[in-house]
Formats: sequence, C-alpha cells, structure tokens
Amino acid sequence: MPLLITAPGLGWVLADTVAAELGEIERLSSPRKLVRDSGLCPRVYQSGGKDHRGSRSKNGPEYLRWVLIEAATDAGRHAAYRDRYQRTAARLGRQRNKKVARVEVARKLADAIWHLSTKGEPFAPHIEPANAKKMAARVFTFARTGRPRVCALVLRGSSTEMA
Repeated sequence: MPLLITAPGLGWVLADTVAAELGEIERLSSPRKLVRDSGLCPRVYQSGGKDHRGSRSKNGPEYLRWVLIEAATDAGRHAAYRDRYQRTAARLGRQRNKKVARVEVARKLADAIWHLSTKGEPFAPHIEPANAKKMAARVFTFARTGRPRVCALVLRGSSTEMA
C-alpha cells in the first residue's frame, strides 16, 4: 500500500480502499483486466457487422470505481495527466461535460496502479514539456538552414546534443 500513495490523487484513505477492493493483484494478468474488472471500460454491443459502444459497464466493485474516479479528479491537475485531461475536456466541450475526461484519467490511473502493485516501484512518469516537439522542430530547422550543425536542446534539465 505505501507504493499506491505515490500515485497522484491517492492519499492514505483512498489507497487503503484500493488495496482492500483489489485484493490479490496477481490474479489480473494485465492492466486492461484491471480496467475491465473495475467497470471503467465502455459497454460493447456487437451484432454481425455492427459495433456500438455505450456508457461505462459498471462491473466489479462499486467502491473501487468510486475511488478511481475520485482520485482522477485530483490527478487531472498532476503534470502526468494534465495535458490529456485538458485535451479530452476541450475536445468534448460542453456536449458531454468533463466527467468523460475524468473517467479517461481514472482508466490511466488504474493502469498505473496495476504497474505499481505488480512491479513494486513508486510512481515516476516520464513527463516531457508541452512544447518539446516544437522545440525539437526548431532545432532541426535551425540545423537545416546551414548554420552550426550541433545545437544543445534542453529537456527536463539536461542537455542533449543533436547532430
């Protein structure tokens, strides 16, 4: 349980609830199965060539689903999930509300919880600056214009040379 607290949005009470509701994590062979068993994936209606996806399936423990969505409310402000949450909320706009974006972050959080529990490592996501691709494109353009071929690009506090 101490590793669960390192995930964004989970404090002692929520981490304890997750641990109690999950039970033995070894019974789930992949993070997709944790998402499926928590009821955060959409319902699927298939018949012949038709495929329709509905609302959340709501299978599994109700409190686990509640904890993951509650933790996603806070995790949406964390640097690891902020961009994804804001993009989804902006894409859906007023049509479907921010609740759908919150459920998407809850799915990602369930994925992280599975990795925390099975690998025994604390939460440490790889976070790139929002403008990292734009900065890399500028360096590439700068190198193509005939100016000096080696430039330093600073990402996450370290310098990387690009040729």
